Amino acid sequence: MGEYQNERRRITSPHLLARMVLSLLLLNAGGSYGQDGYGVAPLYDGHLDVFVNVGYGTGQLDWNIADTDGSPNVLSELIYDADQAIVVEAGTRLTIDSGPLDHWFGEVKGWIGFVEDGNSEDRDWNADNRGDLFSLSQSELSGDDLRRLSLALGYEFPLNQYLTLSPMVGYAYSEQNTQVTNGVQIVSEPPASGALGPFDGLNSSYEAEWTGGWVGGEAVISFSKLHDLSLRFEYHFTSYDAVANWNLRTDLAHPVSFRHSIEDQYGLLAQVQYRYPVYQLLSLMLGVDYEMLKGEEGTDMIFFSDGTNIVSPLNEANWELLRLTIGANYRF
Repeated sequence: MGEYQNERRRITSPHLLARMVLSLLLLNAGGSYGQDGYGVAPLYDGHLDVFVNVGYGTGQLDWNIADTDGSPNVLSELIYDADQAIVVEAGTRLTIDSGPLDHWFGEVKGWIGFVEDGNSEDRDWNADNRGDLFSLSQSELSGDDLRRLSLALGYEFPLNQYLTLSPMVGYAYSEQNTQVTNGVQIVSEPPASGALGPFDGLNSSYEAEWTGGWVGGEAVISFSKLHDLSLRFEYHFTSYDAVANWNLRTDLAHPVSFRHSIEDQYGLLAQVQYRYPVYQLLSLMLGVDYEMLKGEEGTDMIFFSDGTNIVSPLNEANWELLRLTIGANYRF
């Protein structure tokens, strides 16, 4: 149990790093005054943007494995559909406007999401290439949550009064925690032995983490002093780790029934956002965000209740989220 808890505490490190980066940037931007009591101009001038938004969207997490000897090449596949997800995001960006760090900025943002409606599907096959389906069950997503944290450092290149380009580098952590209940068996053929129809006691979980660095950029188009359109793109270099608790499988260990791992995978994030000032330094924001993470050729480590374990191929794991957002930004 201690090993499992340590896995879930890994998010603490990104939160600590975020606080350290923001504190350092604020210290530099604040400047200093001479000891003689007379005001001395700060070494840096800058501005701080703080924003919050609420989003509504849909997402899907899926993965599939092969048998231990590679045949069938797709033995089992799980699909989790988050049909209605509510996401609350908050963040801040500190931009330096003078001095040696002129045009540099640091950004910290994160969000948490709640799945209001969703379902999952579990399929198993006897033959290669998803042939000879012998088991199909469906269930409801219950108490699921989504999390993301991103740190970034960038530099603004104002090309003219209408266009600013900003290359960026960063680190991101993304998490999807799924809980399934109310199972229904749709197909049950040998070697499956379960009866068709609803089955009691299902309360299984699958908790996935994607971590790694990214490179990207942002383009801000200013149509006038009142209208800004920003386009943002990120390419992620990430690793994948997940743990599952299959509570109805008495032959498997609990609370960690199996673990999934994939190294050197990739992901994309694209964002379009419109900003309009509504009162002095307060702006309204409307946006569309798309996130995709993908991994292939990993390992599926299965832990049995007798203390033994086996390894089978994890063919792939995928995550997608599309959301519409509305929020506000205040500039200090």
